Amino acid sequence: MSRVNKWEKVCGYLSEEEQKELVECYRELENAKSTKAVRIYSERIIELLTKVKNGISHKGEEAATVSL
Repeated sequence: MSRVNKWEKVCGYLSEEEQKELVECYRELENAKSTKAVRIYSERIIELLTKVKNGISHKGEEAATVSL
């Protein structure tokens, strides 16, 4: 699976606004000049990725239930 396909699959668990925010936070994190900025952007990225993780886990639970 290509990187683009993986990214599209991951972003399927986020709204368009959250997808844009994830990209913006990542870019800001790359350019962060202070530890406070790093902390703020890192925490928001973690929140968004946790939402993705929970969505993937939930989908896996649904698939397991259907297959039973």
